Amino acid sequence: MRDRSRLKIESKFYEGHPDYGPDRIHFKAMNKGRRPIYIRTIGGELMDNGWIGEHIGDGEFGHKLEEGQYLERIWEVKDVYADGPDFEDEYKSIWLEDSLGKRYKVPKSEKYLVKLKSSNRVRAGL
Repeated sequence: MRDRSRLKIESKFYEGHPDYGPDRIHFKAMNKGRRPIYIRTIGGELMDNGWIGEHIGDGEFGHKLEEGQYLERIWEVKDVYADGPDFEDEYKSIWLEDSLGKRYKVPKSEKYLVKLKSSNRVRAGL
């Protein structure tokens, strides 16, 4: 039953503090299974119903996670805005994609992205 890869993702929102840095979303993806899994892309759904992602890791397959290994990422306000060659948009959710094309949603990412955007606007006086 456990002889497969199984990705578990946890996320948390950290309020900004002068001693510890700005508001941020921290997420951690861990392989809880026995087989390796390759995380190829970190991306998300955009407000205009499209999506955009960024390839991670070395080579074609992406970042390899063996049993018990994990991948951590932090998104700050600057990461909320997606810039493409012909557009600029905002993320509405975050996901990870493996080498087989399966997407794993980061839990509570929609809520945390809204919170991150609104906290930035409050500080900026918008």
